[in-house]
Amino acid sequence: MLFNSYPFIFLFLPIVIAGFYLLGKLSGKTAATAWLTFTSLCFYAYWHPPFILLLLLHITGNYGISRLMHGKSDKQRGIICTIGVVANLLVLGYYKYTLFLLEIISPLTGKLDSLPNIVLPIGLSFHTFQQIAYLRDTRKDPSKADYPFLDFAFLVSFFPQLVAGPIVHHNELLPQLKNRFTVWRLRRFAPGAALFLMGLCKKAVFADRVAPISNLLFDGVAGGATPGLADAWIGVLAYCLQLYFDFSGYSDMACGLALMFNFRLPCNFNSPYKSLSLVDFWRRWHMTLSRFLRDYVYIPMGGSRGGTAKTACTLMGTMLIGGLWHGAAWTFVVWGGLHGLGLGVNHSWKASRKKRGLGGMPAPLGWLLTFLWVMISWVFFRSTSFSSAWTILGSLIGLNESSGDMWETIKHNQFGLMVVLGVIVLFAPNSQQWLRRYRPLLDFSPPRFAAPGKFHPGWIEKPAGAFCLAVFLIVILLNMPRVSEFIYFQF
Repeated sequence: MLFNSYPFIFLFLPIVIAGFYLLGKLSGKTAATAWLTFTSLCFYAYWHPPFILLLLLHITGNYGISRLMHGKSDKQRGIICTIGVVANLLVLGYYKYTLFLLEIISPLTGKLDSLPNIVLPIGLSFHTFQQIAYLRDTRKDPSKADYPFLDFAFLVSFFPQLVAGPIVHHNELLPQLKNRFTVWRLRRFAPGAALFLMGLCKKAVFADRVAPISNLLFDGVAGGATPGLADAWIGVLAYCLQLYFDFSGYSDMACGLALMFNFRLPCNFNSPYKSLSLVDFWRRWHMTLSRFLRDYVYIPMGGSRGGTAKTACTLMGTMLIGGLWHGAAWTFVVWGGLHGLGLGVNHSWKASRKKRGLGGMPAPLGWLLTFLWVMISWVFFRSTSFSSAWTILGSLIGLNESSGDMWETIKHNQFGLMVVLGVIVLFAPNSQQWLRRYRPLLDFSPPRFAAPGKFHPGWIEKPAGAFCLAVFLIVILLNMPRVSEFIYFQF
């Protein structure tokens, strides 16, 4: 079930909200938590009912492994945790990477005539990482990860973050169950609804309307077309905007939904296209994934210990894993490698400048180099093959002549909207800044929400605010071109 679908907005969500607050008032926290867990499982089963069994086995198995670590020695916990992590990775590997490995091996062996039909369960990558983090934390200190089964099941299955993140840490969400989270609070529900509608607008009105431009380029190249200089630049920039508003929209909707139930989720998206360096970009883009890779991959591999060269190698290894996590294809590996290379150069350059007592790069130049590097990497992220990526990159630098009239089609297809969206991305406050008075998100790292001026949206708590939000919802629904999946659902 998609957040931007009519059944979710008009049927599922009202029922879940009403049942949550009613049960919380009549029966208490346990009943409300059980209701949210049950309805979250129903939300997941709506997509493909058989996979609900896999999710339940995943939850039960990981909880059982975590309980086995209680009362054990450090060495025993290490062995149990390793078994649990390997088991999780094997499940993820089977569903996500079996076909990828068979495609690599089959040409060498010549024994495979056809590939098996393996369907990737939606959200598997996200809740697998979440549960691996829980096991690792239990291994370090079982007393800090000691929760009842219902709480753990709620942590994994909570529907706003189940299928595409944010990757929520247990010590961020579960302690909130101790508060009066079942009490209706207009001061939380209203900004939650506003944040949800902002995300819906980003997805349905912005991302989905600019998507045809990027699809025209990438699908056309995959079909054999050759874009010209203008075709390539407009198409790639369109994809940059599509991905930005699609992922930003989902993150806003997820955090807004959680806030409607009195839960704050961690910030996952903080104006990444305003970044002045690649290091800054990864502090702003998919922030909870960056945190997971840092804490559970980068630091265990050695982190920044051992000198500049070793740090660069560790960064490269971490980003290659991050690229492969995004998709079982070599294009994703190259995408991760490009970011690993860029991060290594960024760190080395900063260390060299600091050692010589020199200042940083001028902000406009830093922004331009960062955005160009990110844009080039998105070409591999979106392309279905290396040949398509090389064709587009060649067109970006003027090496190819257009084989069709793509530019004429693009020119009349929401080009003005792209200009408006570019201005919004670079100069407008983001969702957190608009609603900062209500602190809608958890801050797990020093916030960088430098909102200009004084803007206090206190009107959303008042009846006039509710009316405005309702009108806003109607306008969005009337302008929805079609219901489409979020891009990050495929990961």
